[in-house]
Amino acid sequence: VYPELSAMRIHKSFRGCVIYSAVVSVVSAVLGIVLSILASTPVGPSIVVMNILIFAASVVLGKVLK
Repeated sequence: VYPELSAMRIHKSFRGCVIYSAVVSVVSAVLGIVLSILASTPVGPSIVVMNILIFAASVVLGKVLK
């Protein structure tokens, strides 16, 4: 849910949302796994934290771009 919400803050087209959402999903998964390894935390919550941080950045970026 978070990747698509992040995408809708930045892109207006369906195609842009799908591509941005896929990129956000991969980036948040990789960063969440790295965070999990470095901080010795569970993988699932670490990925969710990365999704929330990217969503927050997308909200700010969406307001700046408007």
